[in-house]
Amino acid sequence: MNDIIYVGSTCLKLDKLEGNHRNAEGKGYTMTKFRKALSPEMKFEWLVYPSMRTEEEILVLEGRLIDKYLPRFNEAYDTISMKKKLDTKLMPRGVYGVTYV
Repeated sequence: MNDIIYVGSTCLKLDKLEGNHRNAEGKGYTMTKFRKALSPEMKFEWLVYPSMRTEEEILVLEGRLIDKYLPRFNEAYDTISMKKKLDTKLMPRGVYGVTYV
């Protein structure tokens, strides 16, 4: 696997998620450093395939992978402590990484 430059978690299908990031400006989403830097050479791939998890479970996995790979486009904040209330529903959730092809 190439160097991972971004790690995130989602309950979306990977192609839908990638479209959201690549078309963020047109959809009115916040243009993060990562979204501004996206290029056609960047590839989205699953690091942890979706399975039935709570939001807390997937955020813990995401945090571990951020600590492991130290991706340069992840912001320095704790996603779990920022949330007022975590979704406790079991849903298919996974962790993805973005690399250069």
